[in-house]
Amino acid sequence: VGSKRNLESNSERASTLNQLLVEMDGFDMSDSIMVFAATNLVKHLDPALLRSGRFDKKIYFDPPNFSERKSMFEMYLEDIIIPEELSYAILSDRTAGMTGADIANISNQSKINAIQRGQEEVGLTDSDIQIAIDEVMIGREKRERMMSDEEKERVSYHEAGHALMGYILKDSEPPVKVSIIPRGEAALGFSQPKHQTHPTHQTHPTHQTHPT
Repeated sequence: VGSKRNLESNSERASTLNQLLVEMDGFDMSDSIMVFAATNLVKHLDPALLRSGRFDKKIYFDPPNFSERKSMFEMYLEDIIIPEELSYAILSDRTAGMTGADIANISNQSKINAIQRGQEEVGLTDSDIQIAIDEVMIGREKRERMMSDEEKERVSYHEAGHALMGYILKDSEPPVKVSIIPRGEAALGFSQPKHQTHPTHQTHPTHQTHPT
C-alpha cells in the first residue's frame, strides 16, 4: 500500500495511498487513534509517508545478535539431538547477519536433510546443518554446472585470495568454509568468513561482486 506512487499512473493502489494520507492528516489529538505500520523495504516507501507528522516514532529492528541467534536455535532445535561437537553458540557464530526467518529455514532444512539421508539414528549431523546454512546463504549446489579448467583456476585463485586476506588483515576473520562448487543463480564459488553477513560471490570468472 505504501509503495512510491508513479505520477504517470492512476492505479487503485495509488488512490488508496492518497486516501490514507488524507485521513492521517485529519486526526485530532483527542481522537485516541494510533496507526501502526511495518515494512522491510523502507527505501520503497512513498516519501509522503515518512514526512514528520505522519508517523511520529520510527523503530528500526536490526538482524538478531549473537545471543538472540543462539536462543532461536535453542527454540527451533529443542526437539532434536544435535552433534556433540556442535553447540548453539557455534551455530550462532556460523549464521552472523542472518535474520530470524533465515534461522527458522536453516533449522527446518537441517531436519529435512536428516530425513533424506535415510539413516536410522535420531538427530542431526554437522553436515545436515552446514548444508542447510550454505543453501540459505548462497543457494543449492549446482554440480551439473560445468566449468572449464580455466574457469576453475580463476575461481580458485579468487576464493583463495579472500581466504588469505582473512588471515593476513588485522580486522578480518579467517574463513570457516571455502568452495568453488557453483551455487544458486550466479555464484561460481564463495568464501565464508566467520563474522560476515553474507559470503562473497564470484558471479563470473572476470567479474566479481562482493555483497555485504
